[in-house]
Formats: sequence, structure tokens, C-alpha cells
Amino acid sequence: MNIGQQSKEQLMEKLKHAFAYAMKRQSFSKVQIVKNAKNVCVFGLGRYFEEAFLKQDVRNRFGVRYLCDNNIERLRTLEGDPRYKGLSFLTPKELCRLEDVAVIFMLGNPNSAVRQFSSVWGGVNCIAYNDLVLDEVMGAQTSQEWFAAQQERMEQAFLLMEDDLSRTVYVNVFCNRVAPQFADYTYEDLCVQPQYFPHDVITLTEEECFVDCGAYDGDTFAAFTKIRNKFARYWGFEMDAHNYSRLREHVKKSGYTQAECFPYGVWKETTDLSYGRMSSADSYSIFNTRELSRTHAVALDDFLADEKITMIKMDIEGAEMNALAGAEGILKKQAPKLAVCVYHKQEDLFAIIQYIHSFDTEQHSYKYSLRHHSDQITETVLYAVPKEDT
Repeated sequence: MNIGQQSKEQLMEKLKHAFAYAMKRQSFSKVQIVKNAKNVCVFGLGRYFEEAFLKQDVRNRFGVRYLCDNNIERLRTLEGDPRYKGLSFLTPKELCRLEDVAVIFMLGNPNSAVRQFSSVWGGVNCIAYNDLVLDEVMGAQTSQEWFAAQQERMEQAFLLMEDDLSRTVYVNVFCNRVAPQFADYTYEDLCVQPQYFPHDVITLTEEECFVDCGAYDGDTFAAFTKIRNKFARYWGFEMDAHNYSRLREHVKKSGYTQAECFPYGVWKETTDLSYGRMSSADSYSIFNTRELSRTHAVALDDFLADEKITMIKMDIEGAEMNALAGAEGILKKQAPKLAVCVYHKQEDLFAIIQYIHSFDTEQHSYKYSLRHHSDQITETVLYAVPKEDT
């Protein structure tokens, strides 16, 4: 990642400008941008569109009036489909003539299409469908009063960042989300690997006792064991039955007898919960009310009460703050390394670091770093490393 460094003062000034713009335009809420637009158009009529548009009732949920695609033949084919009766079909040129428009991109990777239209209406009005669903499912705040009250917290979180790179990532992630014209770097520019174990932040040892919350199909376990093939313990938690089956098979085949996995969610208390499918086929959230299933969820303080814990990773679709609350005892007593996703909810970017920081004492305190690990809005991770480990 070739990122030039700006001073802390310059970055703070940019953060304030972006905040003021987002406040004025209400661009902190993707749902509100779509709601405020006179014309709403879906761009991208391929496989993703076929899978989601009708099944997820995108037309009525977001007031869609127009459909558009670069493939004119595809436009004409769908135009004769009775399932889309009442919708207007536009070529890209016709779409560019519309005023007061919000464009929802239903594409696996919308980046090139967003660039195609951003110069016409500005990046704020060009919204990836996944980003929009994320805001909707997570119950993103839409009130200007709420957003105005977050400015001090947002600036305080910025000041907790340990290094210039983390502050640069923080400001540019925020800008890309609410005011892209203020961003110096796109998500693609900011993207680094490996996720959860960046070499300049996280050091793993042979004594690692790693808790993997949102273990999916074993992808993080594979990355962990590739970096550190000798470790003390591994616990993987995955609440979806299909994903858990793949995780269990992966762990079993690895041959690591010190690795265990469990078909549970992670929450602030031990209880049973409902969860629903997100916009992608294998992603699920406790906050989604569509296509519901049931799961057992545990508080880490309950489930791992007597265990030594050296690192916790969380990517659990917006439940990170609640799961951290359920691990308060572990955080206070053991101060493990943390890798926590902070992109699911707008406030997670600043609220999660402040929550963790509230447990700092003279005996245990953290250094905070931020890295971004994808070419889209997803996979921004906060790293908290005990100062005595650095």
C-alpha cells in the first residue's frame, strides 16, 4: 500500500469537512439518500440482479422506478418480461439525463460502474446494493440530530489511533462512506493483506490461544495456521449450520487436536437467537429479519471462563459490540490481542475503539491500529494490541 502521510492536523481538518458535508446532505445514511431521491434506478441486470431483485423485493423496499445496464440487448430482453412491468428501462446515456437520482449498483464488484457514473451525480448518489442492505439491516440511524451528536466521539476515536497510517485509513474510510469527494484514497488504494494478521501490527506466538468469532468455513483458521503452525488452542464459533459443517470438516482435516469449533453465535449473554440471510448467499446476521433461522449464542465470559485467551477475532455481521460486552471479563483480566470488524454499522468505526479503550488501566492498556482489507466498504478491522506486547 503506497499511501502518502498527512499530518494529524491535516487529517483532522479533512475529517471535519467530510462530517460537515455528510451532516448537510444526510449522506451518512444510504437508506436516506435513496429515500430522498426523486428517481431511483438499479444498474446491473446480470446474475446478481436475477438472484436478488425479485426475491428480496428490491423494487418496493427502495422505491425503484428504473432499470439500467451497459448491455443494451439485456435491457431489451428484460423489457419484455412481465415480472418487471411498470419499470422503465434506460440506457446509460438516458440514465445520465435524469436529475435527482440515486443509483443502486447490483453487481458483484461495482467499483468500475460507480466510477462510470460518479462524475455525473457525485459518488454519494452511487450506492452499492450490499452497502444499502447493510445500512437497512443494521438499522442505520437517519436522524441529523443523532449524527451531529457523534462528531466529538468520532474525533476522539481518531486521536486514539496509534500511527499515521491508521489515522489515514480512518479518515479515508469515513470519507469513502459518506463523502467520497473528500477521500484521497479509494477502498482499493487502502486494501492490504493478510486480514486479521497484518505483519506490521499482529505478532503470533507458539503460545497463542485464539478465539475465532464468525469462523465461517475455516478461512481464518487456514490463515492462522499458515502463519503459525504451532499454537496452544483454537476455538471457532460459527452459528450458521451450512457454514459450520464446512468449518468442522476443515478443522478435522487439519489434524490439529488443539482446535475446536462450535455451532454457536457469540453475543452479550448466553441465549437463543434468530438470524437471517444477508444479501450474499453465505452471510448471516442476528439483525436481519428475513429468511430466519434459530441458533444458540454464547457469551465468551461464560463459555471460556476458565481458559487462557491471547487473541480474539470478530467478524459477526454487526454483533461485535454486543459480543465484546459478553467478553468484558476476559478483556479486563487478560487483555488479549483483538481484531474486530468495524464496518457493519456506521458508529462501529468510532464506538468500538472507545468501548475497548474504557477498559484500559495502568496495568493493561492497548495500542490501536486500523487497516482495510477489501476493495469495497467491507473488511475494515480495528486492531488492539496490549502495549506490553509491543
